[in-house]
Amino acid sequence: MPPIDLTPDSANTIESLIVISCELFILQMEKAKKEGIQAHLEAAEELAGQILEHYGSLAKAAEALSVHSLRDDRLPFDVLQTLLYASVREHPKLGMFLDELYSLYSSRRIDSDTPIFDGLLQGAMSMNEMSVIPSLMTDSRFAEIPSPSLLDAGGNLQYQPAALSLIQGAAAMYQISRQFNGGVRGISMLLSQYPAMDEDSRKWMDGELAKRVYHSVLGDNHPVRKLLRDKLDVVDEARVRIRKMFDGVEIRTVPNYNERKGFMHYLGKAFELLERMPLDKVELAFVELNIVMREWTGQNSSRLTNSFEPVKCLVALMERAKTLGYDPVERLIPIIGHPVDRVGVLQYLLRKVNLDVDSTHQKDILLKAILLSTEDAEFLGLDLDEAKLAKLADVKDSQMLRQALLKTNKGRDAIFGQDLGL
Repeated sequence: MPPIDLTPDSANTIESLIVISCELFILQMEKAKKEGIQAHLEAAEELAGQILEHYGSLAKAAEALSVHSLRDDRLPFDVLQTLLYASVREHPKLGMFLDELYSLYSSRRIDSDTPIFDGLLQGAMSMNEMSVIPSLMTDSRFAEIPSPSLLDAGGNLQYQPAALSLIQGAAAMYQISRQFNGGVRGISMLLSQYPAMDEDSRKWMDGELAKRVYHSVLGDNHPVRKLLRDKLDVVDEARVRIRKMFDGVEIRTVPNYNERKGFMHYLGKAFELLERMPLDKVELAFVELNIVMREWTGQNSSRLTNSFEPVKCLVALMERAKTLGYDPVERLIPIIGHPVDRVGVLQYLLRKVNLDVDSTHQKDILLKAILLSTEDAEFLGLDLDEAKLAKLADVKDSQMLRQALLKTNKGRDAIFGQDLGL
């Protein structure tokens, strides 16, 4: 594709010429075959280079081209796509393109601590802009094109990690994981490049390395943990350990044949850490458990597959959590969705939980676990359904509830009827 002629004419401004050229390029790109894709990427690189050379920065280009952009977009969509195609493979100007894209979109963040997830600056791109990156970077026509390498053969930094992660998220994550899996030596190579990184990249790298320590559940004396100790946060790590009980493993008291470690293993690992933490930090970590409870009781909750004694698993979790001050009954109050006190929650649980059925639905399992983990004494002296309490006493094998029920006429009838199998 020939270079853009940026000489304005009577019909078109420079900005119109740029937009038209990018539109034509994208039309050609959509029809391009895998065999000739390198030539098309070279054309994208030339177009992007001309745009940046003309304006001096992508921010200035965005300002000049704003009349051609949709309301929430920083750039006209075809111009953005052209710049992204110009960032697929390694070439001499790639670092500049990545830095300019990062600078343009990172400027939309509320503050410098906004996290980066999945290779995208959260809140930086419009939904329209975000839609193009995953499909572009997984384009099968690029399968044989090597991804840009964060480090060169000598271990020197080639691109700012935060900028690379914005556009080439999967490649950046893979390369960080590869270095991390290399142990102290691989990680030390990354740490040696910190002086060459900008502030955002150092923060991003700190977060990525810390996440890998958390998810690996490394022991206290592991060399990698010691090396990265100054980057770790005990609350973040505890939250990850809580989440690992629910994500990626089946809810079983005994691991499935294809699982080396299951729910009970990660339960132990979570509380191994939580029980050493100050209670104020434990409370912050239990925010993750609150989130799980909302997920399991919300509209998007679902049925478990391949679970085994899931209620028993969650009862074990609730009972351990209660020893550290967590109160699952209180946590249900905002979830129920209407004004209710503690007694109201207990009434709700007795009304909603079917103790005769082993449901596989997340909400049913969670509510039953909370009900069964509630202290028997909480049910005494309350105006609760005697038949339900009698069933609860039977399931929990609670002599306290049974003796209390025998002191009332309705309670006595419920217990005797239950004993007789009625």
